[in-house]
Amino acid sequence: MRKIILILSLIIISVKSFSQVTFKPGVRTGLNIASITKTKDGSKIAFYIGAIGELRFGGKYALQPEIGYSRQGSKRYDLEYLSIKLTNKFYGFKGIPMFLLIAPGIDFNLHGNTQSYSGDTYYSVNFEADLSFSAGFGYDFPNGLGVEARYKRGIIDVNVDSFYEEDGLDNKVNSVVQIGVFYKFGKKRE
Repeated sequence: MRKIILILSLIIISVKSFSQVTFKPGVRTGLNIASITKTKDGSKIAFYIGAIGELRFGGKYALQPEIGYSRQGSKRYDLEYLSIKLTNKFYGFKGIPMFLLIAPGIDFNLHGNTQSYSGDTYYSVNFEADLSFSAGFGYDFPNGLGVEARYKRGIIDVNVDSFYEEDGLDNKVNSVVQIGVFYKFGKKRE
């Protein structure tokens, strides 16, 4: 009898836990203010657009895979990326649908037109990807619409033309401020 009660209790707890998980697909778009660090080249205004899928686990945490197109670079350099991110959203403001986000990602250079240099041989090679890390905050409106702001920083050197260097051979990476909107489809929050 105890085993039956224990099994029923576990089933009820499991069903209750999984019933709090929701999935909402959506889209996001916005403005990029992009630059390349340690260069004298100025920033450029560009855009991003993509698809999201938010898995909400209860009221405090959501995991949001994202795929999108992002134009970056600087005034002189146009870089285009296919971005794949795994955004972690943390809700914790009592009754206010604000969130903080942390998003590691990988950005595939669609043109492969930047170069990275080997420290041992000084030969240049084209690279095809950048690792990135984003952090930011946002707000969910009740109708599925939301706004967010992020700071995205690349990790891999995009070693551009040395004529515009500030500090010799230091790493030059993507630096992007993103301001945008998103819309999640599905049942609206009540």
